[in-house]
Amino acid sequence: MACSQKIKLQLSSVGYRESRKHDDYNGDSLMNTLTAFFAATALTVTAGYAQAKDLGPDEALKLRDAGTIQSFEKLNAAALAKHPNATVTDTELEQEYGKYVYQVELRDAKGVEWDVELDAVSGQVLKDHQDT
Repeated sequence: MACSQKIKLQLSSVGYRESRKHDDYNGDSLMNTLTAFFAATALTVTAGYAQAKDLGPDEALKLRDAGTIQSFEKLNAAALAKHPNATVTDTELEQEYGKYVYQVELRDAKGVEWDVELDAVSGQVLKDHQDT
C-alpha cells in the first residue's frame, strides 16, 4: 500500500512540475508581451517629442530672408496684439510636425507672463495662455 501511494505521489509531483513549466511559459510570454508593449510605448512617446526641433538663429534668419516665414517684427506684433502694453521676454522658432512655430513669451504691465504660439508662415495665433 505504501508503495502505491509513493508512486501516485511521484506521478502527481511530475504532473505538478509539468503544469508549473506551462505556467512559467505563460508568465514568460506575458512578460515578453509587456516588455514589447512598454518598449513600443516609449518609442512612440520619444518619436512625438522628436517631432519638435528648435531652430537656431542662423537657420531662422535664412527662413525669414527666403520669405518662408514672416518677419520676426510681424510675428512679435501679432503676439503683442493679444496683450497690449506687454513686453517680449523671449522668442523661439521650432519646427513641429513640418510646421514652423514661433513661440513668444510676454510679460504684461501687471507682471503676468503669457506664452503665445504662432504659425510662423501665416502669422496666425495657435495658442495663447498664461504661463503657470
